[in-house]
Amino acid sequence: MVDKKEKASLMLWVEQMGCLPSEAVEDQLEIKEDSLSKELEEEPQIIKTVNRYHDLFNEDYFKLQTHISKHQALPNIILQRDYPDLKLLPLEVMKLGKQKNITVLTVPLLALPKNIGKMTQLTELVCHKTYLKSLPETVGQLSNLSTFYVARSELTTLPNTVFDFRCFETFNVQYNEFDEVTLSNLRAFQKKHSKGTVFF
Repeated sequence: MVDKKEKASLMLWVEQMGCLPSEAVEDQLEIKEDSLSKELEEEPQIIKTVNRYHDLFNEDYFKLQTHISKHQALPNIILQRDYPDLKLLPLEVMKLGKQKNITVLTVPLLALPKNIGKMTQLTELVCHKTYLKSLPETVGQLSNLSTFYVARSELTTLPNTVFDFRCFETFNVQYNEFDEVTLSNLRAFQKKHSKGTVFF
């Protein structure tokens, strides 16, 4: 069953990510385990939502959340083998104002916070071998990025905002399965920015 702390984290994440209707999740998570059986026969989506919650907000999520809370002055966030089952970034990441680098290596990350564009101090965003299928539009607001690297993931498109990057040194989105429209945009972007290194 989802406790109050976990539920608060879920509701905050839902609000920030905008991926689930918060009212529906709120209702579903109020259901107690001892009264599930009959209701689940009528509403199978309830158990799917609760199970999905525990899949997303797992031990690695809360371990990273605690680590960030204890180390507010982290200059860099590097996530790899210590978080082998991390699906989401805790929103505490958004409260850190000093880190310049977010690096996620071979971690099953599913999404970035939709407001990641507020982290304008970032100079490097590296996601390698993740399960990212899309990027939030606000990623284009990271105006100080010198390195934008989202390779070997599951992207099929890119938000148009990434093509507004101006000051990058490296732009690497290799080994994703982009559609033809995105590939066309990437070719034009590569041609326009001959001084930066663009790989796709």
